[in-house]
Amino acid sequence: MSKAIVTTSALLAGALSTTAMAAEPKAEGEASAGISLSTRDGAAADGSGQGEAAAEPEAKTKPKRSRAGDRSDRPWIRRWAPERNTGEVGLYGGVLLPSRRLELFEPDTALPNQGFKTFGRVAPDVGLRLGYTPIRFFAVEGEAGVMPTRTQDDLAATLWAMRLSFVGQLGLWSVTPFVLAGGGMLNVSSDRAAAGRDVDASLHFGGGVKVYLTRYTQLRLDIRDNITAGQGVDEGVIHNPEVLLGFSVVLGRKREKGPVDTDGDGILDPDDECVDVPGVVEYQGCPIPDTDGDGILDPDD
Repeated sequence: MSKAIVTTSALLAGALSTTAMAAEPKAEGEASAGISLSTRDGAAADGSGQGEAAAEPEAKTKPKRSRAGDRSDRPWIRRWAPERNTGEVGLYGGVLLPSRRLELFEPDTALPNQGFKTFGRVAPDVGLRLGYTPIRFFAVEGEAGVMPTRTQDDLAATLWAMRLSFVGQLGLWSVTPFVLAGGGMLNVSSDRAAAGRDVDASLHFGGGVKVYLTRYTQLRLDIRDNITAGQGVDEGVIHNPEVLLGFSVVLGRKREKGPVDTDGDGILDPDDECVDVPGVVEYQGCPIPDTDGDGILDPDD
């Protein structure tokens, strides 16, 4: 009886031992499976993270330009010097000082001194100016001006001017000195009781300075002498000084195309080895690499 109990106990112990041994591989398998699942989940998470990170650079900002376009990197004195193939449209105002012998009148033998009248010593002077600069040191300009005045007996008269000028200028700076010379015509329009109507040829010369305030604006000072015929054949020519202050709009200046930052990462394209992908300075504008593809960037791997 006792032998039977011992034998039965031994058999039960062996069976339990066998069961335990069989269960251990299963546990290991479960553990392994759990680790594998965890690893897959981790990889999936990493992959998802990388996907999101990769998606972010696609939301590119508008390309940034350098400051070369507005020239703020240059001193103002050199910023807006004259440029070739530009134009200008402007207005001017000032004064004309007509000579006392200015021969602008409509002759009439029935009138004393054939109708000759002198004009006021100072006449307001306003007009329109158009200009073209084919090269920075030379320009061609056309002007139309009007100068209301009065005769010696206080009758109203209007002087008109049409002129073409050739301008030589020192076009190296935003402040540009110049000289000019040209020709045109000076005429009077008034009642016959004043001076009637007359037109004379005129020449002019002078100089001044242009001040380019911005890309599109210019101030200008002119001092000139207008040369016309004097009264009578023997009078020769006379001089009519003129002082003008003008404002013009400059047309046709081209914006300089400075380097851009296509990917918006703050690194201009000439210094960016990955111009279409945002990156960092340490990698010359390229993204931080992950050489082994394990989701951990090289500096942390």
